[in-house]
Amino acid sequence: MADYYTLLTNAGIAYETACKAAGLPIKLSQISVGDGAGAVYNPAATDTALKREVWRGPLNALFQDEKNPSWLLAEVTIPPDVGGWYVREAGIWTDTGILYAIVKYPESFKPVLATSGSGKEFYIRSIFETSNAALVTLLIDDTVVKATRAWVTNYVADELAKLDTKQSARVATTANIVLSNAQTIDGVAVVSGDRVLVKNQTLAKDNGIYIAFDDVWVRAKDADTGLKVTSGLIVSVEEGARRQIRGGN
Repeated sequence: MADYYTLLTNAGIAYETACKAAGLPIKLSQISVGDGAGAVYNPAATDTALKREVWRGPLNALFQDEKNPSWLLAEVTIPPDVGGWYVREAGIWTDTGILYAIVKYPESFKPVLATSGSGKEFYIRSIFETSNAALVTLLIDDTVVKATRAWVTNYVADELAKLDTKQSARVATTANIVLSNAQTIDGVAVVSGDRVLVKNQTLAKDNGIYIAFDDVWVRAKDADTGLKVTSGLIVSVEEGARRQIRGGN
């Protein structure tokens, strides 16, 4: 097993199974942290509580990993006015008080401003695997939850992606192409990582802005859903005989 890890507890698995059988969502609401009763230890699936809990608070965010849909990422920020202890363990709790997952956390000291003269916000992210991530929901108290930097960054990126003007493409297609591998388009040698405006596909649904790869190309993050692709979409094309500002249909 890895040096540091997150695993579902037996109680958490039983709770998940019961929720699935009843057609109910899996509701997660809090993260707690502990000092391991003064020492590093290896949490087990049989655990129903932390060895010694020192702080508990509401989850800031819970979302699926982009590349692994069965992975969930839970985040919390511990404020600077609490601390004075080491974090060696963490737990993720359901709304009914069940320890759903337990974390072996890298030993880290959390200072408290009032006593140590220095303080810091302490950011914890836990990654764990569940059999059906779509069933898991997050209960949030908006009066106490703080947005993490990662959440703000993702939110701003999503909002920018909805604008009509997109990041420029290196080149635009002039004919139907195979959406994979390095190739030459409009006299430009396209390589992995290039943004390409694809506009001449036989099937109109395949048009859009893509990121080239040495395998199958993927749609650019700022134009991968209908919400981000408007009728007034504008893309600047940097290279090629036909470079210009091109609009959406």
